[in-house]
Amino acid sequence: MADAPVPKKPNPAFEYVMWGLPKFKAKLPSKPWLVFIGLVSTWTGLIVYDRREKKKAQQYWCDRVSHLAERPLSPHQLPRKVTIYLASPPGDGITSAREYFKEYVKPVLVSAAVDYEVVEGRKAGEIRWKVAERTRRLRRGEDDTEGTEKEAVILAHGKQVGLIREEGPGGVVVVGRHTWKEYVRGLHEGWLGPPDIIDDEPVKEKKDVPEPQPVVSSISDALPAETKQEESQPTESGSSTEKDAEKEKPRKPQFPPPAILQAEYPSASLPPSVPASFQPSKIVAFPHLLGFLNTPFRIQRYLTQRRLMEHVSREVASIALGTYEPYQAREDIADAYKIEEADWPKSWVERLSKGDIEDNKDEPLREKTMVEELHVDGRIVERMKRFVLPEDTAAEGPISTAGLD
Repeated sequence: MADAPVPKKPNPAFEYVMWGLPKFKAKLPSKPWLVFIGLVSTWTGLIVYDRREKKKAQQYWCDRVSHLAERPLSPHQLPRKVTIYLASPPGDGITSAREYFKEYVKPVLVSAAVDYEVVEGRKAGEIRWKVAERTRRLRRGEDDTEGTEKEAVILAHGKQVGLIREEGPGGVVVVGRHTWKEYVRGLHEGWLGPPDIIDDEPVKEKKDVPEPQPVVSSISDALPAETKQEESQPTESGSSTEKDAEKEKPRKPQFPPPAILQAEYPSASLPPSVPASFQPSKIVAFPHLLGFLNTPFRIQRYLTQRRLMEHVSREVASIALGTYEPYQAREDIADAYKIEEADWPKSWVERLSKGDIEDNKDEPLREKTMVEELHVDGRIVERMKRFVLPEDTAAEGPISTAGLD
């Protein structure tokens, strides 16, 4: 008897259509997969949780000051304005300071409809020079501008049409300890130093003035060729000597040095035009850690940005609300956020202290204001004010403190 033919296996595609997918046996992943899934899930969860709490903390303080934006203003009235001072952090550029301001400081000011003017310092000493120059202009009775023609025209036009600012304190916001040291130095220099800066450098001779042409074009035309060659040698040696002299010239600072030293503060006299109190100010924390060896600390800060956002938003909210009080002690000014100096690159601080921060000799010298110890004068301190949160606002605290401690 012949064997029965073996039936052919059906097409797997039709088999899945008729009977569904085959059953898979449940089993645990291998150890490498467990490690991979655990690491990725943990890292993702930490980032998602931190960013969610970060947004909640910022949104809370934005809501606390949003009622200020609902106040009506007349057509000829401008909102309250504060001045923001930004400077390049040690060892980095101005871009990081701009990004920090846009992410942490700006949203709360915008929610409160507070106008602001940003003054940047790309190089060491630039903020100190700008603050001192603005103070000297006030002492001379000039307009409180940056001294540019464009700003002067805008200010003059505003006065013609009758524009006025909203009632309330102006204010100064200083981002970072490095910027704060330059701001305080510039404030002391402007009020305790001379009202005008005199340039002691001699006036350079004008090189573009044409020399008088003699009637005879050149005497060398009548001399033999050998005499011309002998005369050309001293000229070449003279030009090389001039080049060597230019190389040996000491490098000049990029900005004029301080008009008064910190040791001269007690002996300096205040001008009669000094006001009874200055604009309220506030320093905002700007932790900025660099370096490959600091990677573990940078990761820890990256995963806990919610704490920094809660702290900075709280400080900026006090600026928007406009409540201020005098500084309690000199240490509140001289040692404000001094802990940030531990994050500054040590090699950068050492090179700046020695005066060789720039390897290129053609570059100007950098100012040492950031690395010098900050000293203050009591007459200036008693006129300085700082923004604080109202007692009722400070007592309420944030909506959710989860993860903010």
